[in-house]
Amino acid sequence: MKSIKRVEKKEDPEHGSRYLLELVVRDLINGTNYILAEYVYQPRGKHDSLCYPRGLQWNRTADVYLILTAKNLGRWVHHFIKNLEQIVQETNDEHLHAVVFDFDSPDIDLEQAFKRSTLKNYHFITQPGNYSRTVSFSKAIASIKNPDAIIVTIDMHLDMGSQLIKDIRKVTCTGTGTGTGVVLTCSPTLIINNIWMRLSMIS
Repeated sequence: MKSIKRVEKKEDPEHGSRYLLELVVRDLINGTNYILAEYVYQPRGKHDSLCYPRGLQWNRTADVYLILTAKNLGRWVHHFIKNLEQIVQETNDEHLHAVVFDFDSPDIDLEQAFKRSTLKNYHFITQPGNYSRTVSFSKAIASIKNPDAIIVTIDMHLDMGSQLIKDIRKVTCTGTGTGTGVVLTCSPTLIINNIWMRLSMIS
């Protein structure tokens, strides 16, 4: 091990403590550094014992669907698409998907916007009528057929860093329910502090 990057602790007074460890480890043969991120569990009273908690291993290749809904906000939808293009370019993430639900906005042609982009994993839904957050998110979520996907509903005004998608996967494990959190923004950089505000995750 070369260094400790991050440690997150969640304590249960009766049973013990769960940790999310991020460690920088080095391959002694070729000198390459890697980041190892794992959940471990320390039973109460056993300070020299660590084990893997059952059912709490995060999926590094889980499909992540980012859902955006809009009406008459074409330039922000373009911004969202460009942001995702940058993330995919930086990470080569083949399991990141974009879903846009639009209420027939006249200021953007969604089909052409996606065709002109470099994104491969996307789909969009258009529907006439007034904007409805409930309707748009419900239908967008229903359009995702993968039962094991991580679904993230997101506001369009965020500048997402490439690390965000990996952090979402780390804190979303199959069968653990729904998580919500806080996004702290410090323009022009997005800072992740454990969880996100106005950004909800469904596993």
